[in-house]
Amino acid sequence: MKGFVCLGLAAAMAGALLLTSCQVQPGTEAAAGQTSETGESARTGTLLMDFTAGSNVEDVRPVELDTGIALTDLCSTLEEITGIQFAFTVATDETGCTVTWQEDSALVQGETPQDEKQDYVFYDDDLLRWFMLDTVWRNLTEEFGVAQVVYHGPDGAALALEEPWPLGDFDLSQPYRGSAWYCEQCTGWDTDSLDTD
Repeated sequence: MKGFVCLGLAAAMAGALLLTSCQVQPGTEAAAGQTSETGESARTGTLLMDFTAGSNVEDVRPVELDTGIALTDLCSTLEEITGIQFAFTVATDETGCTVTWQEDSALVQGETPQDEKQDYVFYDDDLLRWFMLDTVWRNLTEEFGVAQVVYHGPDGAALALEEPWPLGDFDLSQPYRGSAWYCEQCTGWDTDSLDTD
């Protein structure tokens, strides 16, 4: 009888420890200052498709979803809507999130998809890459409330892209700022005066 009681207590203690360890997973907690409605716990019923591509005029088109999605569904939902192989993972921490692009991503491969989804056919690899980078960044920051986004390549190091211009001139280990910002740094466009209505 004592053996059963001891086993029962040990099982209860192990269960309590397991529950405690599942409440906060390292690398997945919401960013500092975020509520339970931002970061990984957030859901959105709208995705933002960003066609700005370095222009001094933002071109962001909302797509309404039938049902809300969680941050973990962002990649697969973007692929389903656009037909483009986004192929990335997201890890959140106290400062924001890190997006790691996979080797088979169209961003890494530089493949311009020719899909039946006519709204998302790109005839230029640079336009495709800007679309992918800006769309993921804008959804994470505006729809999921992430404070900042850092991009990594398949090797886990900071993303290194020579194209599209002028990304090769910037340190992408720093948080991504959007194509309009990068192009403004090299062209002198005044992005502060952009009409975002």
